[in-house]
Amino acid sequence: MRFIFRPFALATLLAAAGAGGLAACGPTEQHVKDELAAANYCAVASECVSVGSQCPFGCYILVNVAEADAMRELLEDWRDAPRSSECMYDCVAMTSIECVAGKCQMAP
Repeated sequence: MRFIFRPFALATLLAAAGAGGLAACGPTEQHVKDELAAANYCAVASECVSVGSQCPFGCYILVNVAEADAMRELLEDWRDAPRSSECMYDCVAMTSIECVAGKCQMAP
């Protein structure tokens, strides 16, 4: 009788992992994009910091300083997971960071 419930338990665990954006091969691209977007908020420019660049998420990923450590860890998890495709950026030098309409962005 206990073997009947094992496939159900496994399916439940897999569904829960997928719902959180964490697959067996690390976080999904959409999950990372959503987390980075949610972490990009500010009231003043001093609240903004770059957590680096990571393909396919762009050059100079900007987030609120309070979210920086968590976003660096998320990007590290993304880098450490096996991926089937690679991409590269040719990033321009960063000038400064501004807070515009509640979002961190690189100054023109």
